[in-house]
Amino acid sequence: GSKNLKAIAVRGTGNVEVADLNQFKKLLAEAYEAIKKDPASASRIKYGTASSVAPAHALGAMPVKNYSRGVFDGTEGLIAETMRKKIVFHDESCFGCALPCGKLSLIKEGPYAGTVLQGPQYESIGLLGTNCGISSIEAVARGNYLCNEFGMDTISTGNVIAYAIEAYQKGYLTKYDTDGMDLRFGDADNILSLIERIAKREGLGQKLSEGVKVFSEELGRGAEKFAMHSKGQEFASFEPRSVVGMGLLYATATTGANHSLGPTFREEMKSPLTGQGKAKILIGTQNSYCLQDSLIYCSFSRYGLSPISRLQFLSAVTGWEYSQEEVERQVHRIYTAERLFNLREGFGKKEDGLPWRSLAEPMPDGPSKGNVVPLEAMLPEYYSLRGWDPSGTPKKETMEKLGLTEFMGLLK
Repeated sequence: GSKNLKAIAVRGTGNVEVADLNQFKKLLAEAYEAIKKDPASASRIKYGTASSVAPAHALGAMPVKNYSRGVFDGTEGLIAETMRKKIVFHDESCFGCALPCGKLSLIKEGPYAGTVLQGPQYESIGLLGTNCGISSIEAVARGNYLCNEFGMDTISTGNVIAYAIEAYQKGYLTKYDTDGMDLRFGDADNILSLIERIAKREGLGQKLSEGVKVFSEELGRGAEKFAMHSKGQEFASFEPRSVVGMGLLYATATTGANHSLGPTFREEMKSPLTGQGKAKILIGTQNSYCLQDSLIYCSFSRYGLSPISRLQFLSAVTGWEYSQEEVERQVHRIYTAERLFNLREGFGKKEDGLPWRSLAEPMPDGPSKGNVVPLEAMLPEYYSLRGWDPSGTPKKETMEKLGLTEFMGLLK
């Protein structure tokens, strides 16, 4: 704001009290071994989250040109091996981490020479890369750098830019609307220019800065059909027609299409195109992520650690003892409390939805050719397993079981 204050850092002088230090050290050693032995750890350590690009594309799960296709011909320019070879120059990690996944990158030559950034991460490669038709890791890195400098989210930025390109190509926008730009997928110069225009709210950037939901509603005339969001939150870098459990996550996540609130990608690799059993899988991943977020664990602790091992750490550090049943009750309570908040604010079953493209436009090519997200078949089971009624409202007995009866008034 006016004081140009970016952050306040506080450093204490006291000690962190640990209830059972010997047990904590023992669990720490076991956790290190478990993380190192996880099959996915070696690739994650060497390549970071970019290691997911090739397998996701092989599954047809990368977003391609505003989630309109299942195959992208330029993926070789974006895969982890290419990124490692061309721009990564230093590995980084959080202090003492057993899974040092950070990659510091430097563009050494070309129009973006001198650009330094952490990453790009998988999500940024997907949304600023394949989703915008960009096959150059250097161009993606530059876009990522600009978003960092402007304080913008790469997921929402790449999503709304890809949407604008498709809207222009379909005739919803003209050159008058685009400030004279001929918007095309794969045009790095225009895409990077749009990032700056969004940040500065200049021209078309002013409209795009409001996000894909607001912009698509302003365009109207059916343009909402290919606006890829849920509850106003732009889709992450997983095409839901290729991993339908992610579609159910996008639809039901409290904040909208947030991949960080219980991704199902790993769990549904063997049967990604069917909706059968996905409600149970999703509730398991949502609850697991709810627990790790409540305990302030890194998301990547999923490589090697389990809910049980996390509880063992909690006990060693605090001396508190929780049974697995009590933990399950607590995470259900948290998720149901979030649901109550959403209901109070007007977000109900109608908002647990996906755009027309995901539900009614069959994937035109790739491994998931012909598939759509069977959301209406998955939602009833999801609600039932949560203890909610068919409208997505928590039942009275669920509220009583979870100790949430004081909020019964919100359901009227």
